[in-house]
Amino acid sequence: LKDGEGLPDERGLAFKYDFHWSVPGEYSIQFYFNSNAVVEVPFILADPQEYVKHLDKLEENIETAIRSDADKIQKDFQFNPQNSGRYSFKLKSDGYIDNALIDIKSADTGDTVSFSGNDTAICELEAGKTYIVMTKGKTNNNLLTISAEKLPVVSRLEIIKPPKIQRYLQGDRHYINYLGLRVRVTYEDGTTEELEYYEELKDGTK
Repeated sequence: LKDGEGLPDERGLAFKYDFHWSVPGEYSIQFYFNSNAVVEVPFILADPQEYVKHLDKLEENIETAIRSDADKIQKDFQFNPQNSGRYSFKLKSDGYIDNALIDIKSADTGDTVSFSGNDTAICELEAGKTYIVMTKGKTNNNLLTISAEKLPVVSRLEIIKPPKIQRYLQGDRHYINYLGLRVRVTYEDGTTEELEYYEELKDGTK
Protein backbone atom coordinates (compact mmCIF):
# COMPACT_ATOMS: atom_id res chain seq x y z
CA LEU A 1 0.00 0.00 0.00
CA LYS A 2 1.06 3.57 -0.63
CA ASP A 3 1.05 6.13 2.18
CA GLY A 4 -2.51 7.12 3.05
CA GLU A 5 -4.26 4.23 1.26
CA GLY A 6 -6.61 1.77 2.94
CA LEU A 7 -7.18 -1.90 2.12
CA PRO A 8 -9.59 -2.76 -0.73
CA ASP A 9 -12.40 -3.46 1.75
CA GLU A 10 -11.74 -0.02 3.35
CA ARG A 11 -9.99 -1.41 6.41
CA GLY A 12 -7.14 0.73 7.60
CA LEU A 13 -9.21 3.92 7.70
CA ALA A 14 -9.70 3.85 11.50
CA PHE A 15 -7.19 5.38 13.92
CA LYS A 16 -7.02 6.41 17.56
CA TYR A 17 -4.88 8.68 19.74
CA ASP A 18 -5.08 9.99 23.30
CA PHE A 19 -3.10 13.23 23.25
CA HIS A 20 -3.84 16.92 22.58
CA TRP A 21 -2.37 18.34 19.37
CA SER A 22 -1.44 21.63 21.07
CA VAL A 23 0.85 19.97 23.66
CA PRO A 24 4.41 19.18 22.43
CA GLY A 25 5.84 15.75 23.21
CA GLU A 26 6.50 12.22 21.94
CA TYR A 27 3.31 10.34 21.04
CA SER A 28 1.95 7.61 18.81
CA ILE A 29 -1.17 6.99 16.72
CA GLN A 30 -2.78 3.55 16.47
CA PHE A 31 -4.11 2.51 13.03
CA TYR A 32 -6.68 -0.31 13.07
CA PHE A 33 -6.93 -2.71 10.13
CA ASN A 34 -9.23 -5.06 12.07
CA SER A 35 -9.69 -6.12 15.68
CA ASN A 36 -6.50 -8.19 15.60
CA ALA A 37 -4.24 -5.98 13.45
CA VAL A 38 -3.10 -2.68 14.92
CA VAL A 39 -0.12 -0.63 13.78
CA GLU A 40 1.34 1.94 16.16
CA VAL A 41 3.20 4.86 14.55
CA PRO A 42 5.43 6.99 16.84
CA PHE A 43 6.09 10.66 16.13
CA ILE A 44 7.22 13.88 17.80
CA LEU A 45 4.90 16.85 18.17
CA ALA A 46 7.26 19.85 18.38
CA ASP A 47 6.45 23.42 19.36
CA PRO A 48 6.83 25.87 16.44
CA GLN A 49 10.05 27.48 17.79
CA GLU A 50 11.73 24.07 17.88
CA TYR A 51 10.16 22.76 14.68
CA VAL A 52 11.32 25.68 12.52
CA LYS A 53 14.97 25.11 13.47
CA HIS A 54 15.08 21.94 11.37
CA LEU A 55 13.59 23.45 8.20
CA ASP A 56 15.39 24.58 5.07
CA LYS A 57 15.28 28.33 4.47
CA LEU A 58 13.17 29.78 1.68
CA GLU A 59 14.91 32.79 0.11
CA GLU A 60 13.16 35.77 -1.46
CA ASN A 61 13.01 35.92 -5.27
CA ILE A 62 14.59 32.48 -5.70
CA GLU A 63 12.64 29.48 -6.98
CA THR A 64 13.30 26.52 -4.68
CA ALA A 65 12.78 22.97 -5.95
CA ILE A 66 10.65 20.47 -4.03
CA ARG A 67 11.26 16.90 -5.20
CA SER A 68 9.64 13.60 -4.29
CA ASP A 69 9.68 9.98 -5.41
CA ALA A 70 5.88 10.06 -5.32
CA ASP A 71 3.36 12.24 -7.16
CA LYS A 72 2.28 13.74 -3.83
CA ILE A 73 4.79 16.37 -2.72
CA GLN A 74 4.94 17.98 0.72
CA LYS A 75 7.63 20.11 2.35
CA ASP A 76 7.86 22.86 4.98
CA PHE A 77 10.25 25.83 4.93
CA GLN A 78 11.53 28.55 7.22
CA PHE A 79 11.02 32.07 5.88
CA ASN A 80 12.47 35.33 7.24
CA PRO A 81 11.18 38.38 5.34
CA GLN A 82 13.75 41.11 4.80
CA ASN A 83 11.11 43.85 4.84
CA SER A 84 7.58 44.23 6.16
CA GLY A 85 4.81 44.18 3.56
CA ARG A 86 2.69 41.97 1.32
CA TYR A 87 4.34 38.80 0.08
CA SER A 88 3.32 36.38 -2.63
CA PHE A 89 4.12 32.65 -2.37
CA LYS A 90 3.62 30.58 -5.50
CA LEU A 91 3.90 26.88 -6.36
CA LYS A 92 4.81 26.02 -9.96
CA SER A 93 5.19 22.88 -12.03
CA ASP A 94 6.09 22.02 -15.63
CA GLY A 95 3.13 19.67 -15.50
CA TYR A 96 -0.15 20.00 -13.63
CA ILE A 97 -0.69 20.76 -9.94
CA ASP A 98 -3.64 19.25 -8.07
CA ASN A 99 -4.67 19.68 -4.44
CA ALA A 100 -2.19 22.54 -3.98
CA LEU A 101 -1.92 24.03 -0.51
CA ILE A 102 0.17 26.80 1.03
CA ASP A 103 -0.18 27.33 4.78
CA ILE A 104 1.89 30.10 6.40
CA LYS A 105 2.23 30.04 10.18
CA SER A 106 3.95 32.17 12.78
CA ALA A 107 7.03 30.43 14.16
CA ASP A 108 6.40 32.19 17.49
CA THR A 109 2.89 30.90 18.13
CA GLY A 110 2.09 28.36 15.43
CA ASP A 111 -0.98 30.41 14.45
CA THR A 112 -1.95 30.50 10.79
CA VAL A 113 -1.14 33.82 9.08
CA SER A 114 -2.46 32.81 5.68
CA PHE A 115 -4.05 29.66 4.26
CA SER A 116 -4.54 29.05 0.54
CA GLY A 117 -6.12 26.01 -1.04
CA ASN A 118 -4.49 26.74 -4.39
CA ASP A 119 -1.03 27.42 -5.83
CA THR A 120 -0.73 31.05 -4.65
CA ALA A 121 -0.89 32.70 -1.22
CA ILE A 122 -0.65 36.45 -0.52
CA CYS A 123 -0.31 37.83 3.00
CA GLU A 124 1.15 40.58 5.18
CA LEU A 125 4.41 39.64 6.89
CA GLU A 126 6.63 41.49 9.34
CA ALA A 127 10.39 41.96 9.01
CA GLY A 128 12.38 40.34 11.81
CA LYS A 129 9.78 37.61 12.32
CA THR A 130 10.16 33.96 11.37
CA TYR A 131 7.43 32.06 9.54
CA ILE A 132 6.78 28.44 8.65
CA VAL A 133 5.72 27.97 5.02
CA MET A 134 3.95 24.62 4.61
CA THR A 135 3.47 23.41 1.02
CA LYS A 136 1.68 20.46 -0.51
CA GLY A 137 0.64 19.43 -3.99
CA LYS A 138 0.18 16.58 -6.44
CA THR A 139 1.98 16.68 -9.78
CA ASN A 140 2.75 14.35 -12.67
CA ASN A 141 6.52 14.96 -12.76
CA ASN A 142 7.52 14.61 -9.08
CA LEU A 143 8.79 18.20 -8.98
CA LEU A 144 7.37 21.50 -7.76
CA THR A 145 9.02 24.86 -7.17
CA ILE A 146 8.09 27.44 -4.53
CA SER A 147 8.96 31.13 -4.69
CA ALA A 148 8.49 34.08 -2.31
CA GLU A 149 8.32 37.65 -3.55
CA LYS A 150 7.63 40.96 -1.81
CA LEU A 151 4.93 42.78 -3.71
CA PRO A 152 5.42 46.47 -4.54
CA VAL A 153 3.19 49.07 -2.90
CA VAL A 154 0.93 51.19 -5.11
CA SER A 155 1.74 54.90 -4.79
CA ARG A 156 -0.58 56.31 -7.46
CA LEU A 157 -3.54 55.37 -9.66
CA GLU A 158 -4.46 57.33 -12.77
CA ILE A 159 -7.42 56.77 -15.09
CA ILE A 160 -6.15 57.00 -18.66
CA LYS A 161 -9.33 55.75 -20.30
CA PRO A 162 -12.79 56.04 -18.69
CA PRO A 163 -15.39 53.26 -18.89
CA LYS A 164 -17.72 53.28 -21.89
CA ILE A 165 -20.82 53.78 -19.75
CA GLN A 166 -20.63 56.83 -17.49
CA ARG A 167 -24.28 57.77 -17.11
CA TYR A 168 -26.63 55.84 -14.81
CA LEU A 169 -30.08 56.17 -13.34
CA GLN A 170 -30.12 57.36 -9.74
CA GLY A 171 -29.94 54.34 -7.38
CA ASP A 172 -28.50 52.04 -10.07
CA ARG A 173 -25.35 51.24 -8.09
CA HIS A 174 -25.71 47.46 -8.64
CA TYR A 175 -25.42 47.82 -12.41
CA ILE A 176 -22.19 49.81 -12.74
CA ASN A 177 -20.24 48.59 -15.79
CA TYR A 178 -16.45 49.06 -15.85
CA LEU A 179 -16.02 47.89 -19.45
CA GLY A 180 -13.41 49.98 -21.24
CA LEU A 181 -11.77 51.33 -18.06
CA ARG A 182 -7.99 51.50 -18.25
CA VAL A 183 -5.74 52.58 -15.36
CA ARG A 184 -2.05 53.49 -15.06
CA VAL A 185 -0.56 52.14 -11.81
CA THR A 186 2.60 53.62 -10.30
CA TYR A 187 4.44 51.66 -7.62
CA GLU A 188 6.69 52.99 -4.88
CA ASP A 189 9.77 51.62 -6.66
CA GLY A 190 9.01 53.85 -9.66
CA THR A 191 7.74 51.13 -11.99
CA THR A 192 4.43 51.57 -13.80
CA GLU A 193 1.96 49.40 -15.67
CA GLU A 194 -1.31 49.92 -17.50
CA LEU A 195 -4.20 47.62 -16.65
CA GLU A 196 -7.69 46.91 -17.91
CA TYR A 197 -10.41 46.94 -15.24
CA TYR A 198 -10.40 43.14 -14.93
CA GLU A 199 -6.63 42.69 -14.56
CA GLU A 200 -4.87 42.22 -11.22
CA LEU A 201 -2.29 44.49 -9.64
CA LYS A 202 1.09 42.98 -8.78
CA ASP A 203 -0.18 42.36 -5.24
CA GLY A 204 -3.00 40.18 -6.54
CA THR A 205 -5.82 42.67 -5.96
CA LYS A 206 -8.15 44.08 -8.59
